[in-house]
Amino acid sequence: MDSNTIRIGLMLIILAWTVISAITYMARRSGNKDALRQLKREGQPLRRLGAEEQALVQPFLVRPAKPTQSVALLNDGVFPLRGAFVRHGLESSHGAATLHDTLGGVDVVLPYDARDYLREDNQAEVVLTEKFAIVVALNGEFDLVGGREREARRQKQNQQWSSGKLGEMQNVVDADAVTAEGAGQTPDVQAEHEFAEAMRVEILSQREETPAEIAWRRPAGIAFWPAMLGLAAFVCMGVAAAGGGLAWLVSAAAPALLAVWLTWRRRPLGAAQKVNRVRGELNAIVLTNPANAQAVSTQLFLGDKLPVTLPDHWRANLELPDDGRVDVDLRVEDYAVLRLGNRFSVDEEQRLFPRVAWGRHVTLALAGLIAGAAFGLVGGDDLRGDVALTSAWARGFQPRVYDSATALAQDPPAPGDVVALKGMGRCQFQRDAYRQDEVRFDCERIRWQGDAIQADELRLAPAALALYSGAFLKTRPNPMMDMLVRNQIYGSMAGNPLAAYNARNVSAVTVNRVTDLVLTIELACEAATGQAIAECDRLKAETVDSLMLARDEPDSWLALLRLAQGGALKQQRNADDGVIITRAADLLRDLARSSMEPQVREALARAGNDLMARQRGGVVLQVWPGRSAPLPPLPPLAHMPDLLQPSAPPTPLPAAARETGVKDLANNSLKVIADHIRACSFLIVDGVIPSNEGRG
Repeated sequence: MDSNTIRIGLMLIILAWTVISAITYMARRSGNKDALRQLKREGQPLRRLGAEEQALVQPFLVRPAKPTQSVALLNDGVFPLRGAFVRHGLESSHGAATLHDTLGGVDVVLPYDARDYLREDNQAEVVLTEKFAIVVALNGEFDLVGGREREARRQKQNQQWSSGKLGEMQNVVDADAVTAEGAGQTPDVQAEHEFAEAMRVEILSQREETPAEIAWRRPAGIAFWPAMLGLAAFVCMGVAAAGGGLAWLVSAAAPALLAVWLTWRRRPLGAAQKVNRVRGELNAIVLTNPANAQAVSTQLFLGDKLPVTLPDHWRANLELPDDGRVDVDLRVEDYAVLRLGNRFSVDEEQRLFPRVAWGRHVTLALAGLIAGAAFGLVGGDDLRGDVALTSAWARGFQPRVYDSATALAQDPPAPGDVVALKGMGRCQFQRDAYRQDEVRFDCERIRWQGDAIQADELRLAPAALALYSGAFLKTRPNPMMDMLVRNQIYGSMAGNPLAAYNARNVSAVTVNRVTDLVLTIELACEAATGQAIAECDRLKAETVDSLMLARDEPDSWLALLRLAQGGALKQQRNADDGVIITRAADLLRDLARSSMEPQVREALARAGNDLMARQRGGVVLQVWPGRSAPLPPLPPLAHMPDLLQPSAPPTPLPAAARETGVKDLANNSLKVIADHIRACSFLIVDGVIPSNEGRG
């Protein structure tokens, strides 16, 4: 099953679930509207709405979904309504929700704190509007007058809490009569007094947060932006190290400095919030989830007014006085506990044991690991060298000087030591990673004071070498033929000035020794294999088409070859010469080189493998290029347009290496190495420098 099938299946499931939810919602809404219509049609009012109730119900005569639209009562009748309370609606993935409160299937509005008096089966008195009903009494415990009074007390309590006014906090609900036994008092009076004492909460004082409490409230964060800025600085430095130039290195300074400033700056504490010190009895209330009886939680309250959440490590050693009354410092904004009695204090904990910003450390560590891993992948060898060089610098280690490879072999340096070497080094020949039958120059592995390699003659057929080098096509200028060709072109293109202008550089040259040319091509192409055969066929066809002879005009290569083999081209009137356009001559040389390249590459591979097998003597050093160790720039053979063209070394080679012919080819194409004497500083890394390979 592919990903598209899974995606389509998920979309179909979501679509089906959406359709089912919409149908269920519309069915419920239809049932709610039917229940309201039935209540309007069949309901009998219990009584008339009083004048005080009419005034109290006015703030709720607005549509719940659109508070700006007011509605009116259908009449002043108060109707009975019985049933379970159900809230339903729709929620979108973006967080938007449309919810409806229903009682007995009828849309209702619960004013004030009527929701606190709901039961599993409810008996309510409601007044009707066009779209919903408003509850004016519920379960014999709630009415509009009592709800308004409790709301006023609640507002007064909130104002007292915010302002920190000293004294006993306002009760929202009066102490109920509790049946209890007591000595010297009637049971109801004693129970009511004990309940009132348990619910009583006093505000003792108000203060502002201490700096330690502010720091505890405002953690340091996870250092996201410093980490991102640090990675940006690493990227800029990486581009600069890869050859981006000084501009990238300078541009790395801005994010690096900003990251350091964001990391180490002294963060402002921010505005201090208000803290109230209160006294009251600490009560534990067990809360259960009506939908899940197994979900039970315990919430601490101070009296019946203030929720209290203690840190977990405080609960283990919590000891309450006999009467259960404690002094607690609570933040006004969120009721956070800052002090409990005389034993627990956030201020003292923060000052003595500051909170460790683990998230901050982890983020910065991850950013460093990512940058280090990227740096290690890009330049792993340089990283090892940098670590070793830094270690040597920190230890104050002085470079060890060696005058010869023999001294280095007898007393090798320890891993991490810095050494200074001076002498003659030759780049190593290594097998090419992509062409196993060929060799490549590895100037990061230098053989110090090794035996000089004498290159043999390049074993390549003279005909193939002539075709590859272009020497098979010998030409000389022919001014008279140039003039004739141009006059002919200009005459044929008199009506096209642009074409005549483009033909101004067309010239012709005389081809010498046409017989040798044809025989050389035939001889060299006999050894061609693979794709080179097609290149040779094209070379032959282009030769026949472009070569102009004095008398004979062969129409195929076979006819031209017969003329050359029979000596017809050397007769007195032919003089073994021909004429060719210079552009055609250049094309023939290119085709000849491409057709002979496989043979030349094979010959170079044989010579290179032979030279690699004869590397002897000295000590092989692993060297990375740097300011103190410039290495010769040697392009691989695969990237050289001419395999027989010697690469220029960084400094002139000794006179003994300046030979000519095929041997010069081997010396310069296969032995372009650091033969010149230069001073270098090498870093010795464990297991890499020096090597025992080829030690003489």
